[in-house]
Amino acid sequence: MKISLIRHGMTAANERGIYCGSTDIDLCDAGVKELLTLKRTVAYPEAGVFATSGLKRTVSTLYALYGAVDHLAVPELAEYDFGDFEMKAHEELQNSREYIEWIENEDARCPNGESRREFNSRVMEGFNKLKNISGDVICVCHGGVAAALMEALFPGKKGFYGWRPGFGRGYTVSFGVDIHYAMI
Repeated sequence: MKISLIRHGMTAANERGIYCGSTDIDLCDAGVKELLTLKRTVAYPEAGVFATSGLKRTVSTLYALYGAVDHLAVPELAEYDFGDFEMKAHEELQNSREYIEWIENEDARCPNGESRREFNSRVMEGFNKLKNISGDVICVCHGGVAAALMEALFPGKKGFYGWRPGFGRGYTVSFGVDIHYAMI
């Protein structure tokens, strides 16, 4: 069995460098153009089942790369819930005591959001749903989701930010006697 994790295309929030987790925004024009270019140059994997987080940016990416295919929405694979930090830039938050605590302590929760541990647990729950599917799966998800999963599956190889794929890129994880991955 193989599960391919593909990060969604660029959004206006990505362009502006702001935290966008639970806000349901779509791809920006530059993000769509970049995906269409990648589609011509990258050998994207094939699978019998498609999944997204259900958020617009993942669904639009799936359709840009694979056409209007049927897919499962797995809300546990949504991006981090930044709570009160949502749709704000680091520069706006850098002097906030709660923000500094959240950056420095993985047990700290974003006010009205979630902690890193809660996020990791939720994402693994969603990934386990994919693992229970018979056959290969392509999941268009979020950068933080892909990074958290790869860090959990391959501990010690790279840190969280080292696993974060570029837009429209990701990893195919193969499960068998051993677990291994290939970059998309």
